[in-house]
Amino acid sequence: METKVIILINKGSRRFVYVCEVLFRHILKIPYQFVEKSSLDILGGKKTLSDEDILLNYTGDADLKGLYIPNSGLLNETIIRKEFPEIEFENGIPVFFRQKGKFDISFDLFAACFYLVTEYEFAIQPQYDQFGRYNEKVYPSFQHDLHAKPLVHVYAEILWQNLNSLKPSLQRKTASFDYRITIDVDHPWAFKHKGIKGVLGSFKDVFQFDFKNLAIRWKSLFSEQDPYDTFEEILTWVPIEKLKFFFLINREHKLDGRYTYRNKHYRKLIKGISKRCKEIGIHPSYSTFLSKQAISMEKAELEEIIGKRILSVRQHYLKYRNPKTRLFYTELGIRQDYNAAMSSGIGFRNGMGIPFPWFNLLANEMTTLFIHPQMVMDVTLKDYMGLSAEESIQKIINLIEECKKYNLTFSLLWHNSSLSEIHGWEGWKLVLQESIIMLNESANNAT
Repeated sequence: METKVIILINKGSRRFVYVCEVLFRHILKIPYQFVEKSSLDILGGKKTLSDEDILLNYTGDADLKGLYIPNSGLLNETIIRKEFPEIEFENGIPVFFRQKGKFDISFDLFAACFYLVTEYEFAIQPQYDQFGRYNEKVYPSFQHDLHAKPLVHVYAEILWQNLNSLKPSLQRKTASFDYRITIDVDHPWAFKHKGIKGVLGSFKDVFQFDFKNLAIRWKSLFSEQDPYDTFEEILTWVPIEKLKFFFLINREHKLDGRYTYRNKHYRKLIKGISKRCKEIGIHPSYSTFLSKQAISMEKAELEEIIGKRILSVRQHYLKYRNPKTRLFYTELGIRQDYNAAMSSGIGFRNGMGIPFPWFNLLANEMTTLFIHPQMVMDVTLKDYMGLSAEESIQKIINLIEECKKYNLTFSLLWHNSSLSEIHGWEGWKLVLQESIIMLNESANNAT
């Protein structure tokens, strides 16, 4: 008979069901079952459990048997608390919702996972940076460097070790390390296919005495190769099944790209890449994150170009609102959200290293939209953290090692323009090349 975890609770809640789905189904891959305390007579000796089952006690009743984990009450609520939880450290591991008492695990592990996965702290106190993104730097999780490790997976391992020590026959299905490379196409070309604007840009170069850029511009305009046109290199370096492009196709703001879905050369490029890749995604323009209509329009235009449904999305500048923007996605039939990337730092946003279902805190329900964590972004390394190419390679190596430790999917966010070797990106092509070499070696060794 298969060993399963019997989770003893006072009363079921959507929040608790969700976090168990993430922990037991998606991470640990262990069979489990909920049983309300009122329906299970543990103390009376009634034979309701198989000898192979493991009891997990989440009731707050210390007299009951099983692995005893404190219940802080967070998962039985439907409101958003107004204060940030205290962050403590236990054996070097940051923990939330620590409780006093004789528990087998000293903190409410389920509430801690829920807090991280759902971006709960953003809901407590929404604060935004100059671009309208969540200002990660002001939140306790960033200030305590919690993103340095995939904390939900760390907590899952603590849970596994405790369960396995009670019942060594308990089995789990382990995943293998894998990786994904995601490319945002904000600027497909630096100089080409801009029409008269491309030529007029020469005067700007002259006025700014930027004769180096002028030389590159004219060489590009009168040849087939543009510095930002690095698509063939990317398609050669990265296996198709591990690669996804996100295309920005509209311009409504000065921070959007110059090329739109109306440009015939851009349409041809997008169509060609779509034929070679299994799937591409939409990169909605800067101001769309609060407009379902705007996202829908851009999605429809991209679908018209490639003749396929668009199921994946990442907002330009990583701008979104939770739950508003993600509700737009679900209503528009988008199923894969790639916004879970940090702009101020690198690491494990949401404490996760694998895709997971999104929980709508406002409606208090799990959805069909899946969030795909991104561990590192090129612009963050160079511009926000001020690292050199060499320093960045080491940072990426460290993150890959963390992913390998927990058999996660390392995901990297890059831009085609970052491989151009111009405009401040000199030497950065090597960062992606070295990363892909390391990732291929690690993935091959894992299989």
